[in-house]
Amino acid sequence: MGILKGFREKLADKALKKLADARIEKPCLQRLDEAASVGILFNWDKDGHESVSRLLGHALLKGRKVRILGFKPYRPAKGEVQDDHSFSVADTNRLFKPASFSVQHFLSTHYDIVLDLSTEDHYPLLYVLAEVKAGLKVSLDSERKMALADLMIRMQTGDDPSLLFGQMTHYLEQINKSNPK
Repeated sequence: MGILKGFREKLADKALKKLADARIEKPCLQRLDEAASVGILFNWDKDGHESVSRLLGHALLKGRKVRILGFKPYRPAKGEVQDDHSFSVADTNRLFKPASFSVQHFLSTHYDIVLDLSTEDHYPLLYVLAEVKAGLKVSLDSERKMALADLMIRMQTGDDPSLLFGQMTHYLEQINKSNPK
């Protein structure tokens, strides 16, 4: 089973590289307070979902069109309610590429900024990060995300997306900072 999984991961890495190489958009460095639409990707676990839910009330996100998409790295229990803000490993193909309504709904929008608050490199979220249309993609620094994101933050986060959000917003506030007159 380990050999098959390693082979699938190599194929997934190759597919992600192809998607990254095909990206046409150039990054558009934009201040977060000027963004009309923001997409947020995250690991859907108890803490991750609660943190992202609290972040939706953050002053920097007020008045903006915000869509979230969480990845559940497990197969949902029978009878677990599916929502339109998450998808699971059961919604992926053999190369871990997601295919669900929630993913298609998330990808149907062009975002000014996408914040990848995932603290682990799950292939399904990497595919979404590669395919999402955005002026600026911001993510936690990792080797796999390097070709997929425009701005990467290097830090020790643990599993709390709100800490990563704080660092990302700090750096985004510094971009194109207007000079005082």
